[in-house]
Amino acid sequence: MGKIQAALTPPEPQPLQAALRRAAKCALTVSWRIFFLTMSAREKPEAEPETILTPAEIATLDSIDAARPTPRIQRKTLASYLLQIAMLGGYLARKHDPPPGNMVVWRVTLPPSFIQF
Repeated sequence: MGKIQAALTPPEPQPLQAALRRAAKCALTVSWRIFFLTMSAREKPEAEPETILTPAEIATLDSIDAARPTPRIQRKTLASYLLQIAMLGGYLARKHDPPPGNMVVWRVTLPPSFIQF
């Protein structure tokens, strides 16, 4: 390879940079889903959870809720599943607490689809 051709060839990406780029893409995807879930539950709290969550995520949250002494999901609405996800992150759901926001839901750090594995 000549000097000119070597100078014009872009350098190969470093493995660490590629890994950081993939991690940033994953974090962006998760944060967008959390934002979309939170805003959708605020806009239409009585919506069906299947509009946002996958069947595997719903089944996982149902099994987590069924393992509790007193199940917390009374009605199958988007707002109740958002509340369940927020409780996984430490949200207490007291009477005077505001509805869970993006930061509270973000504390879960893993979407429910990862919990099932």
